[in-house]
Amino acid sequence: MLTKRLEGIVKGSQEKAVPSEAAVEATATATTATVTEREKQPHKLERKWAFWFDNQSKRKQGVAWGTSLRKVYTFDTVEEFWCLHSQIFKPSKLPANAYFHLFKAGIEPKWEDPECASGGKWSVPSNRKANLDNMWLETLMALIGEQFEEADDVCGVVASVRQRQDKLALWTKTATNEALQMSIGRKWKEIIDVTDKMTYSFHDDSRRDRSAKSRYSV
Repeated sequence: MLTKRLEGIVKGSQEKAVPSEAAVEATATATTATVTEREKQPHKLERKWAFWFDNQSKRKQGVAWGTSLRKVYTFDTVEEFWCLHSQIFKPSKLPANAYFHLFKAGIEPKWEDPECASGGKWSVPSNRKANLDNMWLETLMALIGEQFEEADDVCGVVASVRQRQDKLALWTKTATNEALQMSIGRKWKEIIDVTDKMTYSFHDDSRRDRSAKSRYSV
C-alpha cells in the first residue's frame, strides 16, 4: 500500500517537476507514521462487555444466591478481549459448581436484573470439556462481533461447570416473544454448530419451579 502511494507521488510529479530525494523520504516517513499510528489504535466494539465469575462450590449454607458473584473485568476493544481470553481460565478448567459469564455492561447475570426479569435462556448441555470451551469461545466472538440480528435482545452467556454434565446458556430479554426467541435460538445453534435439540425456558418459570419445562425448542 505504501509503495503504491509513493509510486503515485513520483509518477504524478514527473509530469510537473521531479521532487527531491529529501521530499520523497519526508513523504514516506509521514505516511509510515500515519499507518503505524492507525495500527496502534484499538479496535472498538459496538458496546462494552463484562466478565463475571461465581464460585458456588464455596457457597456457605444459608447464604443467599448471588453473594459470591463477582465482576472480573469490563472491556470494549478487540485487543482487550483477546488478552483476557488468553489469560483467564477456560470454563473447562474451572471447579465444579462454578459459573462464568459474559454479559453486556450494565446488566448483572441475575434473574432480578431489570434487563433479565422478563427474559429467559436458551440452554445446551455439553458432555465434553473441550466442546464446552469451543462453544464458549464461538459464542463470545458472536456476541462481541454483533452476529445476532436481534442483538439488542441478547443479555449474555453463562457457562455452568458441573461434575457430570456442563451447560451453556444464552440469556435474552423478551421471553414471551416466541418469534424473536426462535430466531435467536436458530442463529446460536448455527454458531456453536450443534445438532442436538436446544430448549428455551422462562426465568419466571424457573423462579417458581427449577424443574419447570421448557417453552420453546430448536
